[in-house]
Amino acid sequence: MQGEVKQIISESNKKIVVIGDPHGNIRGLRQLMENIGDAFYLSVGDVAVFSSRTKLIADKRAWRHTENYEITDRIVAKTFQPLKYPLYSLFGNHDQYEDLEILAEVCNIHYLNNGNVYQFGELTFGVMGGVYSNKYHTYKREDLRGNKNQAFTQEEYNRLLSQEYDVLLTHQASEVYTPGGLPLRGCRLINTLVEAARSYHIHGHDHRSYLSTYKDKTIIGLSTFLHHSDAYYIINS
Repeated sequence: MQGEVKQIISESNKKIVVIGDPHGNIRGLRQLMENIGDAFYLSVGDVAVFSSRTKLIADKRAWRHTENYEITDRIVAKTFQPLKYPLYSLFGNHDQYEDLEILAEVCNIHYLNNGNVYQFGELTFGVMGGVYSNKYHTYKREDLRGNKNQAFTQEEYNRLLSQEYDVLLTHQASEVYTPGGLPLRGCRLINTLVEAARSYHIHGHDHRSYLSTYKDKTIIGLSTFLHHSDAYYIINS
């Protein structure tokens, strides 16, 4: 079934800044927004900020960083200072679907739904967050809870297959279209989504930065923004 293009905003003169996995680096996101100014800010997933300490401690990466506890406490108390500009993000395997509403309300962080196409400026973006799971791929989204939500579903995948887009944003890499010898945890299903993109495929998850080409497309892997402040890519829309 043909999906509907979700138009975020139609201004065409803004830069589009695609950011690698932030993993709780709110301070870095604030600094980046100050440096670049008004733009569309997108993340390839793993924003990894949480609405409770229980969720934070359960995360294998986030609990190690003391700053994340203060961030979580401020989100719970609703004293968190929202990001200056909206951050639109995919879901990663370190994000919680249950936190969607509070992060939008308190933090100005807005998650994009898998299988949809969104328009930023003059460009359309096909979105497939999360990672492939053979166990959960055939589940309905509403039947997945907690860490199971990190999987993208067959229904979401099929919906994106039926659409057209300029840029493919995924959390996970494809299996084929990466530089030779680079060890990535890619997914064969994403190969077909790459074929449908007109211009770009940009992903995160593996925390490796690279730029490659496939046919007439630019393929970009972004490292983690937690440790690399230059882990972002700017597209002029």
